[in-house]
Amino acid sequence: MSLSVFPASTGDDTIASSVDLTRDVPEHTGGLFLAIGQGQLPDIETIGAFAAAHGQTFLSPMSDAFEGLYPSVGNEEFPGRPLSIQIMRNGLTFDLIEISDQRDGYIPTQLRSYDCEWANVAPQVKAMQLRPGKHIQAGANSLPIMRCFMELARDLVQFFESIDAVIWPPASSVIGRRYFDSSISAWLADGNFPPLGLVAVEATPAGHFESYGLVYFIGQELQISTDLMDDPAAPNGLSARLINQLILGGAVTQPQAIVAPNGNRLTLTPSANGRCIEVRPS
Repeated sequence: MSLSVFPASTGDDTIASSVDLTRDVPEHTGGLFLAIGQGQLPDIETIGAFAAAHGQTFLSPMSDAFEGLYPSVGNEEFPGRPLSIQIMRNGLTFDLIEISDQRDGYIPTQLRSYDCEWANVAPQVKAMQLRPGKHIQAGANSLPIMRCFMELARDLVQFFESIDAVIWPPASSVIGRRYFDSSISAWLADGNFPPLGLVAVEATPAGHFESYGLVYFIGQELQISTDLMDDPAAPNGLSARLINQLILGGAVTQPQAIVAPNGNRLTLTPSANGRCIEVRPS
């Protein structure tokens, strides 16, 4: 097996100059979790095989996990240390970290389920965390970085059959491997953002629908009156169209008139504190 190794990110890589620093720094920079209910977590050799099978994908050691493949690194003094490496994809560096027992608190336990039998994460679930490297965390919610990040996650899911689900903390969601693969692949192919899973939409007791997780991308959540809302799972429905439009266009800072998929005229109005977008009839 052949691996190409790059120095670990120091935080001052030139890629940082292309990050849009005018956007809000994401509140959640922990990326996602690749969860395994049964079987073993990937090891350094199988991750190396993954990198060799995918173009523009290289590994870089973050710790002493390369013992055996790279004897000069060595970890004789740290037996059993969790795997911790970096994956470089298209010039961007992402961290892949084994979650040890001491770090289980990083994974949400109450989750919204999408094509997955898990409603709660059982203690025996093993996981690896995939997250943006330090030098791109400030722009981790920008579309170019997010597309590369999700493409890498999709490729890991396709390659490792032991990965049962993907946990996405910004929306407190757990997404089954088949749905994650298909939805991310469709996004990468046709450009339409996959709202279900990366963003959740649910009815509230107050009589409207709210989004959960959109704030990670644009700094705002949606609030849609129940009488305007169609099926929140409809791929071409109002919430899906709005989320896709907002992901592409960014936050709403002043009232905007739009036409809904059913032809109704609506107005998007930012709330007084700017953290919510209210959708009302025009």
